[in-house]
Parts: sequence; C-alpha cells; structure tokens
Amino acid sequence: MPVLSKKKHSSIMRELERRIDNLRTLLTPNELKYANEGCKNKQHWAYPDNMCKTTGRDYEIRLATEDFKNILSEIKKLK
Repeated sequence: MPVLSKKKHSSIMRELERRIDNLRTLLTPNELKYANEGCKNKQHWAYPDNMCKTTGRDYEIRLATEDFKNILSEIKKLK
C-alpha cells in the first residue's frame, strides 16, 4: 500500500478529477444537424437518429486521452 503526503494525495486527486471531467466534456453527445454530418463523399447515415457527434473534435479527444493516460501513469508509479 503506497504512503504519500496528504498534499500529494490531494494534488493527484484534483488532477485526476480535472482530466476525467475534461474527457467527459469532450465526449458529451450532440444531435446531428444533417443526415450526412461526419460522412465522406456525399454519403449519409442510414439511420441518422441513431447517431450522435461529440462536443470535442478528434484531436481534442486524442490530447485529452493522452493527458488522462499521463495522470494514470503517475498513479501507477506510487510506491
């Protein structure tokens, strides 16, 4: 069982919560405005009502995921 200062523990918990909240915000679903939104080559979704888009762009989600992985790796290092 790792032992760490309360200050370090509090810092880790704040960062973990901040990064989870950021990722959740970016993944929040939104309704499509058009049946072909997100499709390529003038295609459209067969059932657009079954589809949603995220609030965040693809690169924002990738960055937030990497950021989240970093805090997890810090937690993994606790001894």
